[in-house]
Amino acid sequence: WRLIAGFGRKGPLEVGFTFHRYGFPYLPGSSLKGLARTAAVVELWNAGSQAVELNDLDELLAEPDAQKYNDQFATLLPKASQTEIDLAAQIRAIFGTQDDAGLAVFLDAIPHSGQPVRLELDILNPHYPDYYREGKPPPTNWQNPIPVYFLTVAAGVRFWFGVGWRLPTLTAADEKLLEKAEKWLQFGLQELGAGGKTSSG
Repeated sequence: WRLIAGFGRKGPLEVGFTFHRYGFPYLPGSSLKGLARTAAVVELWNAGSQAVELNDLDELLAEPDAQKYNDQFATLLPKASQTEIDLAAQIRAIFGTQDDAGLAVFLDAIPHSGQPVRLELDILNPHYPDYYREGKPPPTNWQNPIPVYFLTVAAGVRFWFGVGWRLPTLTAADEKLLEKAEKWLQFGLQELGAGGKTSSG
């Protein structure tokens, strides 16, 4: 389906869009890192047998202090299996914490060079503009919708994605972590979705 990146940014069309400085649409590497990290946290959450809030798990993994992390992990996941402990350590190594950069480097995703990039218009059509803009209750059917147009990348446009490694050498253990980072990015793109309006396709 269509792709829209940077939906919340300001722009000349009132609704933002992320263009590279050279004029083509792209997905920023920072967004892709966040998407892959979310996929990793979801995997850890699914692997656990204990009732834990996803946000609490996310905050725990971002804790920079090793001692605080260990203490909070024991409190939050007192019956954690070795698989969960190892998976959490891998997530921290790959993505880093609030103070330390992760080992994986997520590059900006750019359109495939062998095809033209097509842009299409999409539309938001708020049916109750008075209610949303001025808070005038109630949302009634006699209000006039005001269409808001925005640019999207057309369906079928292919992108290149790249995941690199921060260290100058790549050991066998590093290769496994890099494969995990790539797997999480693929899962995030396929199952969670990138850009705005993902619930619409």
